[in-house]
Amino acid sequence: MEVKLIEKCFAYREGKCNILNVRECEGYECSFFKTWKQSKKDKKRALDRIRSLDRASQINIIQNYYVGKMKLLEKASE
Repeated sequence: MEVKLIEKCFAYREGKCNILNVRECEGYECSFFKTWKQSKKDKKRALDRIRSLDRASQINIIQNYYVGKMKLLEKASE
């Protein structure tokens, strides 16, 4: 695997994949492969979707998946 390709993946850190328990990066064939730009865009879309929900649903999601970090709901330039 070409090193430059591996380093483009958002999950690649310190010489290994932080998402999957694999010995070697599968590159574009990996179902989790995303560039940092794609990862940031996906995160923004997810937070926008959460913000569009009613307050009770927002709180439930934030408590369960974001360790209660309510500041994630604040609109910010991401």
